[in-house]
Amino acid sequence: GLAQTGTGKTAAFGVPLITKIDATKRNPQGLVLCPTRELCLQIVKELQAYSKYIPIDVVAIYGGASIEKQIDALRRSAQIVVGTPGRVIDLLNRGVLKLGAINTVVLDEADEMLNMGFQKDIDTILSNVPTSRNTWLFSATMPQAVGKIAQRYMKDPVQVTVGSKNAGARNIVHHYSLVARHNQYEAIRRFIDFAPNLFGMLFCRTKRETQEIAEKLTRDGYSAEALHGDLSQTQRDFIMAKFRNRKIQLLVATDVAARGIDVNDITHVIHHNIPEDIEVYTHRSGRTARAGKSGISWTVITNPRDIRRLKQVEGQIGLPITLLPVPHANQIQAKQLEHLALTIRNQESIPSVELAMQTLLTELGDIPHQEIVNKLCALYVGNKLEGIANLPDINNAGSEYRSGRDLPFKNNDNYQNNEKSGLGSYAQNGIILQFNIGSYHGIDKGRFLNFICTPTNISSRSLGKIEIQRSLSFVVIENEQMAQKVQSTLQDMLFNNRKVAIERASRIPRDIGARPSYHNNKPRDGSHSNFKGNGEQRTTPYSMRF
Repeated sequence: GLAQTGTGKTAAFGVPLITKIDATKRNPQGLVLCPTRELCLQIVKELQAYSKYIPIDVVAIYGGASIEKQIDALRRSAQIVVGTPGRVIDLLNRGVLKLGAINTVVLDEADEMLNMGFQKDIDTILSNVPTSRNTWLFSATMPQAVGKIAQRYMKDPVQVTVGSKNAGARNIVHHYSLVARHNQYEAIRRFIDFAPNLFGMLFCRTKRETQEIAEKLTRDGYSAEALHGDLSQTQRDFIMAKFRNRKIQLLVATDVAARGIDVNDITHVIHHNIPEDIEVYTHRSGRTARAGKSGISWTVITNPRDIRRLKQVEGQIGLPITLLPVPHANQIQAKQLEHLALTIRNQESIPSVELAMQTLLTELGDIPHQEIVNKLCALYVGNKLEGIANLPDINNAGSEYRSGRDLPFKNNDNYQNNEKSGLGSYAQNGIILQFNIGSYHGIDKGRFLNFICTPTNISSRSLGKIEIQRSLSFVVIENEQMAQKVQSTLQDMLFNNRKVAIERASRIPRDIGARPSYHNNKPRDGSHSNFKGNGEQRTTPYSMRF
């Protein structure tokens, strides 16, 4: 069975599976295999709803939860077992799970189970199931791996397709934006600000990316949480409960961790990068526009070459992916004020507030009502609107790349000559600060941001390009006042027992000292050029490291 996410695949196999269960027999008769704990729990929830008036028991077995409780549930009564391959194998080896009476096996998201390395587990499980079983396979996409599964595990399969293979839902609007790499996070922030009612998911490739972005969003005042494979089951359940109850505005997740998430009314799906597989893009986008509703799928890219990849995605899903400029300051302000006006208009008055208002008006009797309104706006939204008003335009990414490499300061008058001469990047605007800590001392971009922003209380949006080298790190600060604050606050602070020294730099040198080039076991030159923070050139033998 092939159909888009949110169209009812669980019901498509769940309802007929339930009708095949003999309620008088207290042993497992149906087995559903799925790749993740979240999907396992979601399937169980749906099957229990479908069988509300039928006396059958559905049991979930998955890793990360108490195996003793799952064993007790299996021994009491389990007519339909829904599980992840690893835990199913574990319970088979313990002799607790008996599959001799299974008449139907469902492989849900089988392609993802293969991607996660469950091939041998699936072979082992199906070798313990009667050959007379029915085998059903359901998926939102149809990559080649699914066809191979059908050939391997199914006899004379019949394919039922709703819609087109890998097609995108027609009620999803697809956009992309092109920004410089150092503006990628800022672009995400602006889209969140431009959509005050946003309730969505942001997909990243790696667990590290999800954690870093979620932490930055939280630090900047947004309601966000990360969901990835390093979390315990208790943590995952807690985060998902908050998300379902809309106490989280944005869930930042990896593709694997998001499998099985079925949350209603998601308005936006944000792609932090283009996934390697087009099918993954379809899966991600399908989290929104469920049950006939509309949604937005937005991809932020940092390399013009990725547009070609997006065109391939566009052809596969059969829907246009249009360029959407990152909102300007005045657009964000207008949207925020529109949302505030609508919120005020829809707010119901209550007697206690009316009484308090009369008291306030009496106390402020010498101030005109219009001025009171102005002061209230300044008190509650003034700082936010003032911060938005100073946002620079970041929709100039197309001219900031050369050979796919991020060069955010290319517009500087001195760029062409200095870049060709190997002197590194110059900042068109802002001040470059050089720190005497680098990757050798355990710093990375996430920790570097935290090291700067937390003590100084400076927003990460005020920071430009960041470069981490082996023993040096560089950051571009928005203005002189902030640069002085960073220097005065962080100078001589300890990082991993190393006293931090901060200097002004006129450029960001290439980290050639960490990657020397040799020819016939000798340096190509006798020395190479590095730059001190004050821009003075010095000569260092290749044999020396930073």
